[in-house]
Amino acid sequence: MDLHCWTITWNDSPTNIGHTMKTTLLALAMTTASLVAQTGLSLQPVGGSLGAPIRYSIKGSNGLKGFLMLTSLKRGLFPLSIIDASDKRTIRVGFDLLALNILGALDSNGHAGFSLPLPNDTNLAGIALLHQCLTFPGTTLQFDQVSDVAVVPLDVGASFHQATTSLASARAFHTVLPLRDGHQLVVGGGKGTIFYPTPWKTSEIWDSATRTFSKGPDLVAARAVHSQTRLLDGRYLLAGGVDTTNAPQNSAEIYDPRTNKFVAVGSMSGKRMGHTATLLSDGKVLVTGGITSLVDVTTAVTTSLLSTEIFDPQTNTWSAGPNLRRPRATHVAIPIDKDRVLIIGGITWRSVFFFRVPSLTNTCGIYDHRSRSISTARSMASPRALGGVAQFANGKVLVAGGLGGDITAGGSSIAGCELYDPTTNIWSATTPLAGPRTMPAGLLFADGRFAIFGGGNGDMYIPAPIATCEIYDPATGKWSALPSLTSPRLTAATTQLGAGGVFVCGGGSGKSGAAIASQELYLR
Repeated sequence: MDLHCWTITWNDSPTNIGHTMKTTLLALAMTTASLVAQTGLSLQPVGGSLGAPIRYSIKGSNGLKGFLMLTSLKRGLFPLSIIDASDKRTIRVGFDLLALNILGALDSNGHAGFSLPLPNDTNLAGIALLHQCLTFPGTTLQFDQVSDVAVVPLDVGASFHQATTSLASARAFHTVLPLRDGHQLVVGGGKGTIFYPTPWKTSEIWDSATRTFSKGPDLVAARAVHSQTRLLDGRYLLAGGVDTTNAPQNSAEIYDPRTNKFVAVGSMSGKRMGHTATLLSDGKVLVTGGITSLVDVTTAVTTSLLSTEIFDPQTNTWSAGPNLRRPRATHVAIPIDKDRVLIIGGITWRSVFFFRVPSLTNTCGIYDHRSRSISTARSMASPRALGGVAQFANGKVLVAGGLGGDITAGGSSIAGCELYDPTTNIWSATTPLAGPRTMPAGLLFADGRFAIFGGGNGDMYIPAPIATCEIYDPATGKWSALPSLTSPRLTAATTQLGAGGVFVCGGGSGKSGAAIASQELYLR
């Protein structure tokens, strides 16, 4: 297991860098990072697959500065005040791999890029490289800007790897949000089955460097099947979902990464789960539809809501929004430009002789934030709910799979996919998935492709979790296979790691869709 023989390949001409690997780097080299969020220096590694290079991109707001990138196998805590008494920042990586530290220079735009080869040595599988970068000289301090810690997990590429450690609590219908320095916060979720999740009030912190979990802060209220929205100021709004009695709730709370605490905010006027929550251009959040009862599945599908609400993070209060054109739940909503939100499909109902008859809908609407109104958009070819959704750089919106068919008979998973063009208000067919799936996890990668992971291939009553994964390329309009998950799962929490990997945890598995606690990692 030898990491001490790297050869650097610079992405751009290293003029005046005269770089050689240095085993010792002066007292100056003993520096990197900070306890307060850094704004101006980003360190972005991409890679981690054994035998393939790791590509590094450094971007600072000040050009023509020297930089030092530290490399370690462990976290650390070294106050920069030891070197500069006025500097309150800290280095948060160790000094165990000084021979791999890299000294270089940013160009006039404040950029530098290079690659490091990674040995194809399976003894490295399961560990992680931790990096931190600082630039120099500073104006009033010895050092100029300092990055956060960037973590590069190492493993055999092009496959999922299940870690030996698991969540402390099995969870499904939970959410995950990114923290600093390669950590992720797993929030809420339920320990039960797909329709009776029995939510937790707890959260857990995942460390991508060790692939282990530790206790996170408690939520204000236990919740699962809730919405989570990142606000413009970096806080996260959690709204609705089910409570400990599996009943929809109207409470809301905010998580603040700066304090690592959840705090209550004003409650919505109506109880709801299976709703959408979309960030608007002015920082407010639009919540649409949802279900008001989960007594049983038959009742639930007849309680879709018409109402919408708008959250104001400046006052932490809610106000009524315009009614939808028809009730919706388990639908999707996605911004299509600065002021408009496309609302797609879902479960709806209509009254027939005083009875509510549920169905899946192919109809769509558009919320206009300027006029605070909802208009009708072109309908999809196929009714659907619980599918994957993504918007690409060209503005088009993809819906993939979901639940189709007759909802009164439980519906069935579908493979069909459609593209919406907001410039023409037209839906068009695109290549279907290789197989039907509903309730998958989805991620839009930085390269513009959209991947979906797991989901279910069955009906609403027996969703039959699956392990297969696929990725859609908008340039070709086609899906291709990704490696399968190690465990079939639906409603899992999934997020993309800074180095380009994918973290998956929890979800429902088995015939009943019971929550599981395992985690797995995929390196592209």
